Amino acid sequence: MPEFGDMFMASKGAPLTYGEKTLIMGDKLTARLGERFLVTIESTDSEYPQGIGTAENIEVFGEKVKRAVIWEYFSVPPEERSYCRSRLPFSFEVVCRNKKGFIWFYNMTEFQGRQEHWTRGHAMYAVEIEGGRRYYCNDFTPDDDFNDLIFTVVRVSDGG
Repeated sequence: MPEFGDMFMASKGAPLTYGEKTLIMGDKLTARLGERFLVTIESTDSEYPQGIGTAENIEVFGEKVKRAVIWEYFSVPPEERSYCRSRLPFSFEVVCRNKKGFIWFYNMTEFQGRQEHWTRGHAMYAVEIEGGRRYYCNDFTPDDDFNDLIFTVVRVSDGG
């Protein structure tokens, strides 16, 4: 099965053509200071917990941070996580808190207590939807089903 991590290393992080799909490691969306995005984890289908990484000075859950990972299990109260991994769909807001003109979104996998991204089977592709994009992601396991994590990012305000 494909090791997209190795393929991205060979391409120096450039997008890959895989069949009819253009695969990316992450997506750099244009964003203005104060602009708000609604992110929804629609589904996961993996033996490993899935998450969405976001970076470049953002605000999530009211906290301003350089980068964050929002795991699917954040959709469940902490006291229920021992017996329930997630309740999807799960939506949250990300606010741009930089003047760089962009924020990043990428997929993450929790594997043996580590946060994994951009390795082994990790890859994603984006489809345009009204107001944003839907992402189909592969996780740590090298395969090409792109159903391990499906999420959307929709612009909800322009920050102005």
